[in-house]
Amino acid sequence: MKKLLNILSLTVFLIFFLAACTKNTEKFTPYTTAELNDINWSNTQMPMAKQQAIITALSKPNYTHNFNAINGDTVTFNNQLQLTFPANSCLQNGLNYTGVVTTNLKQFLTKGDYIRNLASSCNTNKLYDSKGVFILNISDINSTALTLSNGSQYDLSLADPNIAQGYIFVSGSNISNNPDSIFWNVADSFENGYLTNTSILINGQYKKAYQIKSKKLNYINIAAPINTASVVGFNVVLGVNNFTNKNTAVFAVFKNYNTVIKLKSDNNSHSFVAENMPLGSEINLVTLSYIDGQFYISNKAIIVTNAAKYAINASVTPISLLALNNFLDAL
Repeated sequence: MKKLLNILSLTVFLIFFLAACTKNTEKFTPYTTAELNDINWSNTQMPMAKQQAIITALSKPNYTHNFNAINGDTVTFNNQLQLTFPANSCLQNGLNYTGVVTTNLKQFLTKGDYIRNLASSCNTNKLYDSKGVFILNISDINSTALTLSNGSQYDLSLADPNIAQGYIFVSGSNISNNPDSIFWNVADSFENGYLTNTSILINGQYKKAYQIKSKKLNYINIAAPINTASVVGFNVVLGVNNFTNKNTAVFAVFKNYNTVIKLKSDNNSHSFVAENMPLGSEINLVTLSYIDGQFYISNKAIIVTNAAKYAINASVTPISLLALNNFLDAL
């Protein structure tokens, strides 16, 4: 009898032990660090420190160049991008600057570039197909910001063998220096400048190019409007509790346009919200998560219908930086 009770006790113990060790992979709650086990959503957004860590890990280096402000200069980057500053066009604290100027140019040419920088290529209230988005700033050798003198303009040219009509200069502003807070508007030709199609000389060869003659710094977009006559909104939900708006960003990547929209997160519904998406558009929904120093990536191809919700079973397997960059380059 005693032996039978021991056997029964051991059996009950094993049952509870096995039950305690069983994990539901859909919930993905292994016992590791506090960050991975935090399943609570934020009322605001992904913390800026987390955003900066992602951008630092994934974004490509900026282009920099030094020149004398008195003389101006023309510099060509990557055999495709050319920047021309005229002589005596820079100010420091409102006064004519005559020292060395450092240009700092960041470019977003591919769909993957926007995701690497947690940025949208345009706003959802007006969708654009972009040839390229650029962020240009100038400073002295001590990194003190410089500005353009009144009436001065520089040329930013993007070589493209297939120049298309309909592209314009769209100007952006970002007061809070947050990737989610860029506001795009068609540039005013008098205040901001304009876009023209031209030819530029690169390494002894003339190439067709889009050229922006800009009177402003910071955000610049070579873009063409997308027809958004019929639009809908929808929500995206993730099948893994650990992936929240504190560690995950979701993007709508358009198949037929160089257009990427970062979705807003909604704490109440624990979902990511897409607004003003054109009906019938082919879109790849991409999720990028960064948890405990590891990246996770998932995607789902959809055709935008009147469906109110799309579900993505986010991958719970970390992805290497090499594999992640290959994925982003292939979008």
